[in-house]
Amino acid sequence: MGGFIKALGLSFLLGVSCNPSEAPEQTHSLADISSHQCRIGQHECGYLGYGFSIATPSLEELTPENFDEKVLKSALPATVEFYSPSCAPCMLMKPKYAKVCNEFKERIYCGVYDVDQEEECESPIPPRYEVGGVPALRFFCKGNEVKSMRMDRGWTEEILRYEFKQFLKRCN
Repeated sequence: MGGFIKALGLSFLLGVSCNPSEAPEQTHSLADISSHQCRIGQHECGYLGYGFSIATPSLEELTPENFDEKVLKSALPATVEFYSPSCAPCMLMKPKYAKVCNEFKERIYCGVYDVDQEEECESPIPPRYEVGGVPALRFFCKGNEVKSMRMDRGWTEEILRYEFKQFLKRCN
């Protein structure tokens, strides 16, 4: 895919400005991003440029220390998106996931888990749930994983909304 994108000469703007109305400071080609030749940098405010951010009010960042408490012991059914900040498909899915999570915030706990934090971790979470690639979504009812989805197929908000509704039926 990278060669195809490179042949088209497409560029994608990513920046480190805290103000989304300011122009991003860097330009990367989609080929660089899709082949992971550049690392998407996160600024201290969480803004990645061009409308992406790592955490939103409805998406709590999970860690190995809080995962069991927030997800497995949640009073609500829970979903977790496993992602990497350097993964372009992850950054494209994040706004869709956040929007659907916001619609279900009273009925489903939603969190995100950065798999890159696993390098320094003694108790890795992704291997417990066989997360082999990102972006990946896991659904939990009463502490048990009940469904898993790879989100690399360009999932739309409509598909995510449908999956959330089916998940709620299964948990009730």
